[in-house]
Amino acid sequence: MVTEFKLTNSSDYKKAKRIFCKALATGILNGEDVSRMSITRLCDLAGLSRTTFYANYSNIADVQNDLEDYALGSFSGQFNSFMNTGFVPDSFERSMKAYIEKTDNEMSAVLQKLVILRSKTFYDKWTAMLKVKFQKLFVNRPDRDIVLGVFVNVVQYGIREYLEEPDKYKAELLSKSICDLYKAFMELGSKKPE
Repeated sequence: MVTEFKLTNSSDYKKAKRIFCKALATGILNGEDVSRMSITRLCDLAGLSRTTFYANYSNIADVQNDLEDYALGSFSGQFNSFMNTGFVPDSFERSMKAYIEKTDNEMSAVLQKLVILRSKTFYDKWTAMLKVKFQKLFVNRPDRDIVLGVFVNVVQYGIREYLEEPDKYKAELLSKSICDLYKAFMELGSKKPE
């Protein structure tokens, strides 16, 4: 049943946007191709009218953008608790493993799907978020931007491989590999050129 949603204040608009984001997440999790999804289909999933859709969005890409922002906000919160451990090898590795395995809510499932689908806009936002989060790990390196870019790409690649084939790539091995890579970067950065 399609509902005409009364949009009388900003909280109504936010609620409608959340409903459309949740509907898009449902579509993604059910294997629907977002690039082929029609506004009518999204409205059906949301149970809201096209009028309500157009009062909030211009197109489905705008909904996907909001969904990615929301999902990355969730990812960022998880990441903050992970990064607060500092680099104490055992706790860093345990925290990284927990971060990789974090799948206890729907947003994590949506994130996994976005990672596996390799959404370009999602990857760009994820890269920017990881660079901000990891930059303090490499603060004393003169080549910080290069090392940071490589490190972020390796983390993303590892997480993507883990999500695509969790039985093949265990979280323990991935977290240990990421921590070993970090240690290697730090050791190389502390050596003086000959």
